[in-house]
Amino acid sequence: MSNIILIAWGRTDWADQNRLIGRTDLPLNDAGRAEVAALADSLAAAPPAVLTCGPEESARETAGILGKRLSLRVGRPLKDLHELHLGLWAGLTESEIEQRFTTAYEDWRNAPDAFCPPDGEPVADAAARLHRSAERAIKKHPGETVAFVVGPFAAALLRCRFESLSLDQFWSLVDARQLMHIITIT
Repeated sequence: MSNIILIAWGRTDWADQNRLIGRTDLPLNDAGRAEVAALADSLAAAPPAVLTCGPEESARETAGILGKRLSLRVGRPLKDLHELHLGLWAGLTESEIEQRFTTAYEDWRNAPDAFCPPDGEPVADAAARLHRSAERAIKKHPGETVAFVVGPFAAALLRCRFESLSLDQFWSLVDARQLMHIITIT
C-alpha cells in the first residue's frame, strides 16, 4: 500500500486574476508562497518520502519551498507531469473563453473527456500521460508516500485516474481548488 499526495502549485498573479495558466511559466506570488509555507507546516508531522513536480516554474517553486521547509530533496521535474496544454486559451479568463469560444467552452464544461482546447492537448490524452508518469514514479518507490506538485488541471485529472472517477467530475475537482489531496493506493 502506498500513499500519494497531489499538491496543486501555489497561487500566481494570473490565478488571482482568474486567468488559465496551462503550461505558462509563472512565479508564485506572495500569497502563493505563504499558502505553500502553511501547507509545508501541515505536512511536517508526516512528510512524503519523495517529492517531485512538473516542469513549470510554479510547480518547481512550490516543490522548492516544500522541500526546503520539510528538509526533502526535490526530485528532477518530470516533463510528463506538465499541466494540461491549453493552447490558445492560456492566459485568458474563463469568461473571455466563454465569450470568444462559446460552443467550445460549453463542450469543455459539459464533456471534458472528449475535448481539446484550440491548439492544445486533448483532455483524455493529458489524463493518460499524467497517470503514466505518476505510475512510473510510484513504482520506483513502493510502499512510500510520493508527493506530486502539479497544476490544478493536472491534479484534478490525476485524482480522477487514481480514484477511478469519471472525467465528468473533472470540473467539480478543479472548481474546489484543493491545494492538497491524499490518496491511498492498494
